[in-house]
Amino acid sequence: MTFISEHKKAIFLIVALGFIVYLFGLLNGFTWDDYPFILQYSGLHEFDIQTLLKPNLYNSGLFYRPITLAYFAILYFLFEQQAFFYHLIQISLHIISTVLLFAFFLRFFPKGLSLFLSLLFLIHPI
Repeated sequence: MTFISEHKKAIFLIVALGFIVYLFGLLNGFTWDDYPFILQYSGLHEFDIQTLLKPNLYNSGLFYRPITLAYFAILYFLFEQQAFFYHLIQISLHIISTVLLFAFFLRFFPKGLSLFLSLLFLIHPI
């Protein structure tokens, strides 16, 4: 049996609860640091490999984050200024991470505790 078929109910619960909890977040617009980092940063709007690697808004001071810049550049290329898709992808990544965390916890804890801890991780930002 595969992991998915063996733990179908737990995975469904994680996915369903994740989308239920964060459903209203999908309808929000851009906020706070999205303006300088996504909407106003021209280096993000022109997907260029050299921009990703050299010093820029994302890669300054103690930080070197070319993958973050590439991620947002791809999203901007695909969806431009439609916040819904940014939120949808972020929520989906968080839910996938929770399922992977559940699989990891199963190696060390019983199924019930693994599911509880995973769900706690899923909804903890609330």
